[in-house]
Amino acid sequence: MDDLYKGLVIDGIAATDAIDSQGERLSIEGADISALEAGLGRINDNHGKQFSHSIGRVISAKKIFKEEDCEDDRQKMYWDKVKCPYIYTKAELYDDVDHPNAKAAAAIMKHLHKANAPISVKMSVEGAVLARKDGGQLDRTKVHSVALTFTPANKQTLAMPITMEKSDDANIDWEVLSKSVPIIANAPTFIETDAFTQKLVEATKKVVTVVRKVSELKKALSAGYGAAGAASGLVGGGVLAMPSVDKMYTGCVECGKKQIVRRNQTCCSHCKAAWTMDKVAKHMIDS
Repeated sequence: MDDLYKGLVIDGIAATDAIDSQGERLSIEGADISALEAGLGRINDNHGKQFSHSIGRVISAKKIFKEEDCEDDRQKMYWDKVKCPYIYTKAELYDDVDHPNAKAAAAIMKHLHKANAPISVKMSVEGAVLARKDGGQLDRTKVHSVALTFTPANKQTLAMPITMEKSDDANIDWEVLSKSVPIIANAPTFIETDAFTQKLVEATKKVVTVVRKVSELKKALSAGYGAAGAASGLVGGGVLAMPSVDKMYTGCVECGKKQIVRRNQTCCSHCKAAWTMDKVAKHMIDS
């Protein structure tokens, strides 16, 4: 089956349930790897976000909880290395179509494999965290990508080449490649790249806060501020306060009818009897 692939085929441990250097633990059981299982997963270069950082595709993936879950010698080999639940991932790189980053990754992995070097390329899963538990437990996650990196927080991960048929490119200088590889210090085991849900939650909280404040202000205005004080004080809600009832109503000395005092009113609104200057001044000052 490997003969069908033209790019370098790799596999490895994408994640384990061990506590990483950031104090987090990925639940293998709670990880949704359906995208990887369906061949929709992406392989990226050291958690790079640009289009050029996509250097391969996931061929298959499987959760291994115990030795009996291993279906072949490769899965058994990785189980013997960690002896704990892990996510097995198989992928193909784009090095066969002159993708520079993919060719660099393939050259590095081939060199390390042939030289049996003490350093190795690791894997790190990416996706969305759906639920967390106390103690750094990533209880439910959705994985959609796998990064190749030298510095994951989970040191148990590993990536190795399977097919080695292709001859090494004599024009590739290992020393140059090794110096050009960016290093992410203490990269977390799980890189959360889909933050849409978290942003939506934060935005909703802000909207709820604004609505609550508007509701409280509406209630305050409806209730009035009986002891707010003069509007000119600009404190205690005085500027927004409604005048008290005894200042809004008055009785005419001629016809005796009660009425609302309007701005600059100088006579009775019913009988049109003129008010005294004293009465006019009182309402202008007090109202």
